[in-house]
Amino acid sequence: MKHVLYPCRPLLFFLWILMGLIETNILLAQSEMVIDHRYARLEVLKGIPEQWIDSAKLKLHIRYERTSHGSQITGGMSNLDAFMGGNGIFIYSGTDDPGILHIQEGGNDLSTGEDIWQQITRNYLDDPNNRSCNVIMWSWCYILRNDGDQDPGYCSKMEELIAEYGSGGTKIIDGSRTVPVHFIFMTGHVNGQGEKGETNSINNYIRNHCRTKYRILFDFADIESYDPDDKYFLDKYCHEDCVYDDQGSNDGNWATEWVGDKIEMTSTSDIAHNEPNGGEWYQCSALHTHPLNSNM
Repeated sequence: MKHVLYPCRPLLFFLWILMGLIETNILLAQSEMVIDHRYARLEVLKGIPEQWIDSAKLKLHIRYERTSHGSQITGGMSNLDAFMGGNGIFIYSGTDDPGILHIQEGGNDLSTGEDIWQQITRNYLDDPNNRSCNVIMWSWCYILRNDGDQDPGYCSKMEELIAEYGSGGTKIIDGSRTVPVHFIFMTGHVNGQGEKGETNSINNYIRNHCRTKYRILFDFADIESYDPDDKYFLDKYCHEDCVYDDQGSNDGNWATEWVGDKIEMTSTSDIAHNEPNGGEWYQCSALHTHPLNSNM
């Protein structure tokens, strides 16, 4: 059975869709969930039923390992609630507080922890204090000089973890863990190499693996390759800071061009320009990139 996503579904909150799979016992080994630029749109976010969000807050316990590039996701989420009206719907916390999405962040990433990230994950999940964790996601800081899969590489190691801690895994069968874990794959950020570069080659390996194995993928690089109107920039050698080659070398920036005539929420107190009042993007933490990218 293939779980199909339609354009009315969320992007940054794809994690919240997991609650439906958990609730209905659909095995992710039989499902595909590739989240990419198609869902990085404000109208998609606004279409999320609030009951999905409430259920996710109740059911999901997420461990997210990341360094600076991976911080773009939670950096964007930090000001999201204010942008969406300040009603407390879109907040998250590193502690398991009632009525708040639980995302606990760690300070490691796949590239700096190339040889140890898998064991770090095992140590975390085997700790009795983390018995409720049911979502694991790691980000890349720099995917070059690493690999999608050279035996055993990133994808192989993820499959080993799924075989141990996922639904029907050995740790679940032998009773050493009672809560199955959903593992989120991720591509590495763009870095100016374009479609034929090594970065895209590694990312394509990860994409193909996830589609073949029906795994969950947060396609970080694909999101950075398009503006919110679906204009494509990977063929123009776009970089992590949204710069691309237009008529010369690094002479365009898709994010600054897109926001040029758009309504900006400048701070969390700028309620006159948040989404309910016509806002189209907002300032937020955005290490190495433009705030619009963190919004997406």
